[in-house]
Amino acid sequence: MLEATAHWIAAGHHQRLKLDPAVSVIRKLKGVGGDHCHFSDLKCSHVFTLYPDGRFGACDELPWPQANLLPLATATGQDTITAAQHTNPLLNQGRALMGKCLSCPYRAACGGGCTAIRHRMMAATGSDDAYCAHRARLINGIAALLAAPAHPAGARCTTAVWRRHAVNEMDDTDAFLARWDNPAAPRHPARIATSIHGNINTVGLPGIHPADDLDPLHPQWGQGIEPRVRPLIDIVTGRWGAVTYDSCAGHPRTDAGTDPSPFRVGLLPRTPDEYGRLAARACHAVTRARHYVPSSTHIQLLHTDLASTATGRSRPTLEIRLKPAPTSTWDALFTDLDQAVRVLTHAARHAPAAERCPCTAP
Repeated sequence: MLEATAHWIAAGHHQRLKLDPAVSVIRKLKGVGGDHCHFSDLKCSHVFTLYPDGRFGACDELPWPQANLLPLATATGQDTITAAQHTNPLLNQGRALMGKCLSCPYRAACGGGCTAIRHRMMAATGSDDAYCAHRARLINGIAALLAAPAHPAGARCTTAVWRRHAVNEMDDTDAFLARWDNPAAPRHPARIATSIHGNINTVGLPGIHPADDLDPLHPQWGQGIEPRVRPLIDIVTGRWGAVTYDSCAGHPRTDAGTDPSPFRVGLLPRTPDEYGRLAARACHAVTRARHYVPSSTHIQLLHTDLASTATGRSRPTLEIRLKPAPTSTWDALFTDLDQAVRVLTHAARHAPAAERCPCTAP
């Protein structure tokens, strides 16, 4: 599917042909939505099939006669159909299968997929995890193609994953990028405050950072970056020549109402071509560092978006993040965090400028 989607884009077929599921994934990634039931909340219960012999049932992808609801002659109104749906064991099983989607990080883009396919996989193998992995792989690859269509190799990267942040925005991304590359641009005094939740936190609350965005030529640049993350920032902005729009040194939970903050660095590529090259370079760093970080630590490379409040447009961005490994805890992560950051920084320093990810090599 990803190879077909890459060709569909490169050959210009997207200008005259709709290719699904690529279009449905793109619409979800752009927040547009769509009517494809595999990507929406309207699953098998919202599809009806009427047969010439009078059978009236749910989606015809489901097994029959289990999907049969009632004879058409007895469907006297919406209430009778709804009652048949709620008492149908197959539809209830389907809703139960979708329960795992509630906590899935891909839910906003995936929509849960096809209930009928999940039924078939469960019947054949006892698990639908492979279907979830397929959906995630598809979303990750199309997110990469959408951000850097001239770098189809990025779609084969198995390291970078798509994530949507609840809030990820900047006042004016275009003005920020123009200032970053212009030494003569005016740089006004910034509002900087430090707290247990990080720097540039003007109201002292976690996750609230309504402060000025700084660049390396700003005289307060050093004040705005926390010491633990500074070495990696210097490599990314210096050796890599990249733009960073966000960083955090990582902060543990400080009270019952505060979630831990992961160590992270956000990259804002100037162009789609730079996005592809930065994604490949970051993949080299992350892939190598994963072999050497403490077992408590998991390094993520994320495809995400940054919205501009001035224009309303979003730009594709990358993020490197340190989180607890699946079998670890936040406490263990913060115990080992300094060592993990040193490993990641060393890997970033020696990551080659490359067009391809190491994880796609034979």
